[in-house]
Amino acid sequence: MIKKIDKIKKKKHLNTLSVLMFINMIGFSILLPIIPTLFTNPLGEYYILPGYISNNFNFIMQGVVLMVYALFVFLSSPILGELSDYYGRKKILNICFAGSAAGYFLFAYAVMTHNLWILLLSRMIDGITGGNISVMQASTVDVSDESDRAKNLSSRMSVIGIAFILGPWISGTLASKEVFYLFNPATPFIFAGFISIIAICLSEKYLIETRSKENIESGITDEEYHLYNKFSLKKLHPFNSLKLIISGYKMKNIQTFLNINLLYYIGFFMYSSFSQNLLSIRFGFDVKDIGYYFAYTGLLMTIVQIFIVSKINKRFSPKKILDFSLPILSLFLIIYAGFIFNLSFLLIFIIFFIIVISLLMVNMNLVLILNTGENERGKVLGIYSSVQSLAQVIAPIIGGVSSSLISYTSPFYLGAMFITFAAILSWKYKQKSGNQFL
Repeated sequence: MIKKIDKIKKKKHLNTLSVLMFINMIGFSILLPIIPTLFTNPLGEYYILPGYISNNFNFIMQGVVLMVYALFVFLSSPILGELSDYYGRKKILNICFAGSAAGYFLFAYAVMTHNLWILLLSRMIDGITGGNISVMQASTVDVSDESDRAKNLSSRMSVIGIAFILGPWISGTLASKEVFYLFNPATPFIFAGFISIIAICLSEKYLIETRSKENIESGITDEEYHLYNKFSLKKLHPFNSLKLIISGYKMKNIQTFLNINLLYYIGFFMYSSFSQNLLSIRFGFDVKDIGYYFAYTGLLMTIVQIFIVSKINKRFSPKKILDFSLPILSLFLIIYAGFIFNLSFLLIFIIFFIIVISLLMVNMNLVLILNTGENERGKVLGIYSSVQSLAQVIAPIIGGVSSSLISYTSPFYLGAMFITFAAILSWKYKQKSGNQFL
């Protein structure tokens, strides 16, 4: 608990966190349109695989590049949280954005020099410092009263949808020589590097260091303050996320649901990690087309979450929504991979696809929250986040190997299989008696 903060400073602090989260997600989403340019076309100007790696392994290496970032986020997120508790949110956020800037500039250099190993290094660096959303959430909670905590968290997270609309659009535009002759696939990462530096400047000027002694409730003694900030290197364990997941499996009320989560997110990330390849190979999309397509899907998701999801949630319980949404999404992935060859049909079909995904995004979280006690929800949400991160590590490897050995459509069929397994578990899932969403 920190002492009362001036309303104007608090507003600036929260608004700055929104901008920082927006910048963070812009940087993350600009990668989406670039991937096919680097890995799918061996004759392309920016194809990045060195000659001694067979072109048959292109999708495997794509999976490795995607996995490396997710792996280091998975390992570093708990560590960044612990460090921010001790050294301060602001300092850790500044270090994170500095790491992101370095990672983006290195990525741009790797693209220009066709250097796969520097590309991997850039993703490692960005991954190590990329798990900063939890730090921003913690900083939001630090300045929030109990009455406005949920509202402030929701407001900060709402910018993610906007970033996922603008990020791919910015990327597609800055990477296209049709827009400007000097633009190329490295340009979006140079842009991302510079806005990460701007983020550091904004943080330094407007963020309150909520973990400084002067901002801790004034009624405690120095000894209590140091106990409050007790720090141990034992906390900085790279497998804290894995330990957190294991602890979740010891909680009988969420064991099955954690399996549902893991299976669903493996399937979902297999779709989101490799859909660019289908757009490039089947529809001939270039980097600008892919950027605009993802901006279109991001806009659809925002509209659906505002106008449709809440109405469906008023009519059906979260558990029932899971029970019918999971098999529908599995079927949609099969249709997406095997039956859509017309662009107009794709643009219509994706509307229904986005509705189902949006329902699952909201209700996966809701079922988990409603099936746990108030005193354990914070821990359970941390476990939930770690399961998502683990799925994001697993999915690119399975998808990359299957794409290289079978077909570029195989990740979607395998993703459908994982989601079908999740649906079966969901149908069998038994909630605690008396739960409001039975």
